[in-house]
Amino acid sequence: MPDPRAAFERFAQDFATVEAAGGVVVNGRGERLMIRRNGRWDLPKGHVEPGECIEACAAREILEETGVVSEVVAPLCATWHAYFFPPTARWELKRTHWFALRACDDAAPLRPQAEEGIERAVWCAPAVFAANLREAFPTVRRVGEALECKD
Repeated sequence: MPDPRAAFERFAQDFATVEAAGGVVVNGRGERLMIRRNGRWDLPKGHVEPGECIEACAAREILEETGVVSEVVAPLCATWHAYFFPPTARWELKRTHWFALRACDDAAPLRPQAEEGIERAVWCAPAVFAANLREAFPTVRRVGEALECKD
């Protein structure tokens, strides 16, 4: 019988593995934070810095990409995706650890990080969040599914 873990490890040998974290922030009104990046709906996330824990990375990336201070409530899931990264001229295999987070200040202004290709940061009612997920990458839709299982 084939060993899926061994097959994945053989596949992953050709990539630089990258760890990342991000999440879905919910405010006191039950709205969920989303970003519009490069023409698609997305969730804030980014690379883990050396020595940084994944929970701290998720909160830091959310702050950098949206201006929202948040705290981790619970883990949601992890996703994988592969892409070519031109600055390093290499293929990367990114594992993103996703969390549910709570906004610390509902009144703070949203500040989309334009240098990261983020066009907008918005609070969405749950129905709008679900509709926007239909325009997101499959990995981001998976995060939405994991959040719904927690609710």
